[in-house]
Amino acid sequence: MIEGNIFEIQRWSTDDGPGIRSTIFFQGCPLRCAWCCNPEAWHGPDRTMPAEAILAAVQRDRVFYRQSGGGVTFSGGEPTAQPELLLHLAQRLHASGIHLALETCGHFPWAPNEAALALMDLVYFDLKHMDSTRHALLTGVGNGLILENAVRLADQGTPMILRVPLVPGSNDDPENLAATADFAARLGGLPIELMPYHTLGLGKYQELGLPYSLSALEPSAEAVARARELLSQDGRPGFNQRP
Repeated sequence: MIEGNIFEIQRWSTDDGPGIRSTIFFQGCPLRCAWCCNPEAWHGPDRTMPAEAILAAVQRDRVFYRQSGGGVTFSGGEPTAQPELLLHLAQRLHASGIHLALETCGHFPWAPNEAALALMDLVYFDLKHMDSTRHALLTGVGNGLILENAVRLADQGTPMILRVPLVPGSNDDPENLAATADFAARLGGLPIELMPYHTLGLGKYQELGLPYSLSALEPSAEAVARARELLSQDGRPGFNQRP
């Protein structure tokens, strides 16, 4: 029996892909981003669920997927950290004709996840910093494997949106934003979704007794507009803009 660690199944989600969706939050992540809003995915309380129970939970909403153009999103944490469970769920849901999306930090071994990735209708792929040293300081790992996986996904034609968290003082400098836009252009002009930093997860750190080291303020509307301009100038990709 295939099972895995899940910390939440969120129904009626409208922020994790097109239409009305069910989002499955996987436990475990290889990164420790300073601004992470889901620290409970690292080592907080979780539950082991059989794959059949997960499928039963999300299949209940199939009628809403059809009516809204929605589906199921795999999120976390990091779904690719549990490749056997991810593949099983993806195969079953894909066979049912359900639209599948994946939210990933990009830091994962390719071979164990290749089959599941091939079933995704859309991948949201994080680009947190283009400099590997800075990336390691901010997240705990370098970005070499992440950039390599982004190229692989683009080469195999997987529909992909690059997500860029905008964190003041960490990755919002013009050099990094220009490098991000150039990378997106090299991958065929992939769209970029800007994710302004927020402090909504701060209370979770307090509840879990975890230190919160980031002291950045939320970016102003003007700062977000400047970042958007830097990412889209000179024929660079446009945006799937979050409200």
